[in-house]
Amino acid sequence: MKKITLLLYAISLVIQTTNAQVEKLSGPRFGFTYISDGSLMYNINDLPNVSKANPLIAQFGWQFEKQFMNAGNTAGIVELIPLIGGFEQGLFLPSFSTLVGIRNANGFELAVGPNLSLSGVGMVLGAGFNLKSGNVNFPINIAYVPSVNKVYDFNDYTIVYNGDDSNGNPIYNYDGPSNYPNGEPVSFDSNGMPYNEFNWKTGHRISIIIGFNASKN
Repeated sequence: MKKITLLLYAISLVIQTTNAQVEKLSGPRFGFTYISDGSLMYNINDLPNVSKANPLIAQFGWQFEKQFMNAGNTAGIVELIPLIGGFEQGLFLPSFSTLVGIRNANGFELAVGPNLSLSGVGMVLGAGFNLKSGNVNFPINIAYVPSVNKVYDFNDYTIVYNGDDSNGNPIYNYDGPSNYPNGEPVSFDSNGMPYNEFNWKTGHRISIIIGFNASKN
């Protein structure tokens, strides 16, 4: 009986030690995000006092996380990540992501969830790993937000009649996009008005985010 008790005690110590190997990586985050051409970059460039924003923006924020279903070498994770981007360009570009995924004892993780930004609601896919130096963790994550095809309505923009051209055709000026997603100029109907709506992609976003914290396990 004593041997069985000692064996159970030893197993419990191993389990506790193994559970501790899945690090908790809450803490500050900083990095960069590249935004491909699309409606998001158009909206950023349309902000007051912005002429041509750099599509590579700096990011700063915090990662809050909670582990669940810790199975020793693997644990489920829920991450809440608010970020502020573009401050190096004088911009205020907030985003918020909620991800659910898994992380193993080696620090590798995969997660997926919704993302909210100036482009609206999208999906974010994340992968990462943890570099450990002593008791300090340096998590490095790569996140990808796919481009979303959205319908834009020209009725949302101001259209002003500026008289007729030399052929008697009406001239209209509007503050909406000047090109379709494929780069072709926006087309107008026979009355000189732009077609009411068209599909326009938001643009892809790829981020590299680095953090640090002290090991608590």
